[in-house]
Amino acid sequence: MILFKKRIFERILIAIAIWIGFICSVFFAIVLFQFIQASQLLGIPECATGAEAWMDLNGDGIKDSGEKPLAGVCIWVNSDLQNPHNDIYDDLACQSPVDFTDTDGEWSSGFFSCNFDNIYVASRPPIGFKPTTPLMAIPNSSALSFGFVSMSVHASSEIKDIEFYADSFQKQLDTKALKDEIIMIIGLVVLAVISWVVSKRFVTI
Repeated sequence: MILFKKRIFERILIAIAIWIGFICSVFFAIVLFQFIQASQLLGIPECATGAEAWMDLNGDGIKDSGEKPLAGVCIWVNSDLQNPHNDIYDDLACQSPVDFTDTDGEWSSGFFSCNFDNIYVASRPPIGFKPTTPLMAIPNSSALSFGFVSMSVHASSEIKDIEFYADSFQKQLDTKALKDEIIMIIGLVVLAVISWVVSKRFVTI
């Protein structure tokens, strides 16, 4: 009985050692990769995105043929959902000519670091206009196209303010984070089981 308990204890120690060794290896690999990036051995990746603004003459939220581009619409990139009116570098948006669409209704972000989390593109209605499309969009998830209609024209759907979309996006991120945590816990449990099974090769009960 004493020998049996001793071998069980040895298996537990070996399983724990395998589990800890794997976790430490993953952690070391992550830290090493971040260190290499910080040392600029790989360089910091850069991203860029563009968007367009247009006059939604009938207010239906769909860009139809003949609907012209809209100049002077402020568009900016952000990663802070608590302060959606700031740009990605924590300065208040719409302070520079490059923040606005040109005469062709087009806007380009220029380059920014891809290391920012929760990147999104936001827009602000110009004076005398109201939005007919959401004021916030995720780069590469859909065409970054913002429609606006004159305040005097009835829009077919009510568009919320930017704080509404920031809150909605935050809820999506929270849900994704919860799913990632559940997957991580399942992975750790599976790893523990595998470690226990592997330990049997080292200790025979």
